[in-house]
Amino acid sequence: LATQIALSSKIQNIQDLQKLAVEGDSNAQCLLGLQEMIGGDLYDPRIIDTVTVEQILLNKVEKWRDQIRFLPVEEDKLEIKTGRKTKEAFEWVKKSAHQENKIALYCLGIFFWYGLEVEKDYGQAYEKFKKSAELGFTKSYLPLKSLSVRKNDTNQAAIWILRGYDAGDLDCKVELGYMFLGGLGVEKNEKKGFEYIEEAYRMGNKRAIGRLGDCYRYRDWE
Repeated sequence: LATQIALSSKIQNIQDLQKLAVEGDSNAQCLLGLQEMIGGDLYDPRIIDTVTVEQILLNKVEKWRDQIRFLPVEEDKLEIKTGRKTKEAFEWVKKSAHQENKIALYCLGIFFWYGLEVEKDYGQAYEKFKKSAELGFTKSYLPLKSLSVRKNDTNQAAIWILRGYDAGDLDCKVELGYMFLGGLGVEKNEKKGFEYIEEAYRMGNKRAIGRLGDCYRYRDWE
């Protein structure tokens, strides 16, 4: 199922999606896994004739990310609301990732990162995110940065974020701005950092909201 094909061409309902997943379609497998995790409508029927499978996948990933975006700092004590059918979701995502589906690899990285249905494994998470990024999924650069910081490798963290920024990922633009503010892996430049975050905010980036609030609260530059 090519990501350029409109969703309506092959998937009208959850039964169609399940059929394609069983037949081995990697996009359908990944989408079914995400659907099991977050529930809700499969897609917005108002845009069925124009939306692509990849757009649906990205929308589902964003909703899943929103579920785990604001988590306690002490990761080992996390209690994550994982959704309705986490085990089934993991199996479908894993099957899709085995076919090198870039979005499924990203999702599998999250499973390993937070220990959802598998033992928490930062090394495995890192490898999944890395492969996903290599295949062109820019959302993987941000967790790669976070895992690099966890290993106290701020230089590598900056490399990942710069790659994401160069690829046009707004989350990475926000994070690069934050890194400029603190001089994390890059030369400290508070004004430049603020400008990056503000630009991303004006472009509608959710991550920029909290970061921009911090900027206005603590800024001490002209």
